Amino acid sequence: MARRSSLLALCLRMRKTRQQGLQRRCRKLPIELRLPTPLLRQLGVASSKDLRGAAKRPPVDSLEGVHDMSTPAWKAIRPASGQRPSPTKKFKIKLMGHFSTGTNYLLEVLEANFGAKVEISENAKGTATIKGCQFWKHTLLTITKQREPQRFAQCAQPEWVGLAMVRNPLAWLQAMKNTGYDLERCVKGADWLTRPCSYPVNVMFGMEFPNLPKIWTRWTQSYEQLSTFGFKRSMLIRYEDLILNTSGVLSQVAVLLNLPFRVDDLVQVESEARHHESTIPVKDAHAQAVSKIVGKTYLSKFSSKEFSDACRRLDHEIMHRLKYRDCDKLTR
Repeated sequence: MARRSSLLALCLRMRKTRQQGLQRRCRKLPIELRLPTPLLRQLGVASSKDLRGAAKRPPVDSLEGVHDMSTPAWKAIRPASGQRPSPTKKFKIKLMGHFSTGTNYLLEVLEANFGAKVEISENAKGTATIKGCQFWKHTLLTITKQREPQRFAQCAQPEWVGLAMVRNPLAWLQAMKNTGYDLERCVKGADWLTRPCSYPVNVMFGMEFPNLPKIWTRWTQSYEQLSTFGFKRSMLIRYEDLILNTSGVLSQVAVLLNLPFRVDDLVQVESEARHHESTIPVKDAHAQAVSKIVGKTYLSKFSSKEFSDACRRLDHEIMHRLKYRDCDKLTR
């Protein structure tokens, strides 16, 4: 039921989709669905009954005012013909992304839809499950390659595919404030967005960064150039696209992996991702994630000063390349 509820919400918000499989699924959706109250509010209705008329209208295609699915922000790099593993080998996926960017959710989605057809570098706890291309998935690639280049030696092998996750920087900052992980000390106090931020001495070489927004910028810059770290096949995935357009993201991943994938066969992971941030009931995790992205609920958590502090320290060019425009309203 949660799967259909979140799909119906997407159908009602979309306008110009070109995915015929999604159109067919939208037409077949029952109208007797109960959506979470926050999601109903974002759709501009008071109850699920009010969706009856909307559900009968022609199906839809892009999240109006949120994301344009016809021009996705994620990028994929494919090698020249012939650069692929031998027929007896599977592709090996190296997952990357800072804390709270959805790496564990991506892991669950890949396992649910591709299963044993691929090998994934580590489990949800970060423990390596296969050898080669072994570096911490949350590391800053540029610094780690400088100091421990041997960790990237096998990443250039044709069977390795790099998948990196990035998230809306303002949503990411609020997620980190909620659960800071190794950066817990950085998210305390009124100046949490402006003061220097350091890793513990035993993590990331104990490095210090000018501020927390700068960390988002540095990590994202490295993910935009995955080929420089050896990957012949790679893809940068926005968390928002993974949640709102899972089938579209998986279609691109399937191309990289030379695997068949049909939109109609999508297995939408509804359970809570295996991380420490979320307190959402397991059965409603995906629907709640959709609601937060569509409603931009993270913005209301910033004071006016905090919003200004964050946006003035983020790289707007990178944000625009990834279609994150929340900071455009700030007069610089």
